[in-house]
Amino acid sequence: MKLDQKKYDVNTITASDFTVEFDITKEMWDYYLETYYKDNGENQIEESGQKYSPALFLKKHLTDNVSKILTESL
Repeated sequence: MKLDQKKYDVNTITASDFTVEFDITKEMWDYYLETYYKDNGENQIEESGQKYSPALFLKKHLTDNVSKILTESL
């Protein structure tokens, strides 16, 4: 039974099973705010109907762009 569970776990691994962590310096954060968030992200509305916070828009921005880069590399 445990062996079957392990096989199932191995066969159902998805990209969401992994986490990436990296440090963002103050300079990087300031650049992001000026270049991507202000006049763009701060005016976008998320699904809940509220404006994106800087942190949530950064997550959206990274997700969209990393996905695009990876797709284009294929």
